[in-house]
Amino acid sequence: MDNSTVNDFKPVPITGPTVVAADADSLFAIDVATGALRWVYTSDWFIAASVKGDGMTYIATYDTLRALDDSTGMMIWKFGASNEIINSVCLSNGSLYIGDNNGQVYSLDPKTGALKWNTLGGVLWATIYASGNLVLGSSNDDNLYAFDATTGKLLWKRATGQSGIPAIMYLTNGIVYTTTFNYKLQALDAATGGLTWSFDLEDSLIDDPAIGDGLVYTDKADKGLYALDAATGVPQWTYSKGDSVFFYLPVVSGGIVYACADDHELYAFDAVTGKLNWSFAANEGLQTRPVVANGIVYLCGINTVFALDAATGIKEWSYHAAVVNMMPPVIVNGNLYLGGKDEKLYALNAQTGALNWSYFLNGYVNLPPFVF
Repeated sequence: MDNSTVNDFKPVPITGPTVVAADADSLFAIDVATGALRWVYTSDWFIAASVKGDGMTYIATYDTLRALDDSTGMMIWKFGASNEIINSVCLSNGSLYIGDNNGQVYSLDPKTGALKWNTLGGVLWATIYASGNLVLGSSNDDNLYAFDATTGKLLWKRATGQSGIPAIMYLTNGIVYTTTFNYKLQALDAATGGLTWSFDLEDSLIDDPAIGDGLVYTDKADKGLYALDAATGVPQWTYSKGDSVFFYLPVVSGGIVYACADDHELYAFDAVTGKLNWSFAANEGLQTRPVVANGIVYLCGINTVFALDAATGIKEWSYHAAVVNMMPPVIVNGNLYLGGKDEKLYALNAQTGALNWSYFLNGYVNLPPFVF
């Protein structure tokens, strides 16, 4: 079933699960069962970020954060920042957090949009990340800032070195893990900002590290895949095929690390020992990080979606989807949602790969879909 967007449509009442997907400037709510359009919200600017809340969806468009009602798509409130909102919208512990190009960080009430606190600004923000009682902000002044999530008080600031803007941040077990634009993977004490350890990526492509079971998994410019002790940064094992293969986009799940490689294969390693369990030849470039759900690894090539047995690597099914978007697939309640460069959102049966429906948007899927 291939549905299309039309200018005059009758919204379908929200009576069951709904998937929401964004193209460049519009948000579409689509009936999970039928693929029928329930509502569409069109912005006056590019949708840069979104996050799902309790009965609302929040979207950032240039200098404005908007809250939309999940049932109707109608705007409930909007908040104007002092400049362009940067990269992300974070929802954590009952507050929304955004940063803007004037160097301000804001904390908002998710229900009303009321301002709880904001910083005074002065530097441009690159990334905002919130978890627990910390709001982390990376800045183009080569510092990482940590604010109290409740009050906005600056707790600490850490210099990251020349061109060391943190690109990716995670907080777990009292440690902040960050990769920087000067090719360092660093672990910082979340309470003080003190450096616990640093690992040189040596001009490697900056990927998200995978963290699990006391280890941090990352690639490096020597093309190897590394497992580092999460507490000390000491390498526990590494796997390399010399100059012939570059590993990227690792994922850890169920005691197995899955990593894409530029030889168009997916490799699966024992997470503790680094022993190679299996590899799968996709025979086409791999576009996104693999996704593991319910014993199956979902892998997106340039033109094909693959479903592999997570333990053995045996192919369960594959689906040809024109040119696959660079967004990882989303698996919810037995369905797989995927954006294609043919400007369609695809809904597949996650167990069989059968097409449930596809919906033609006005552009590429811009953000990961979600279901409510």
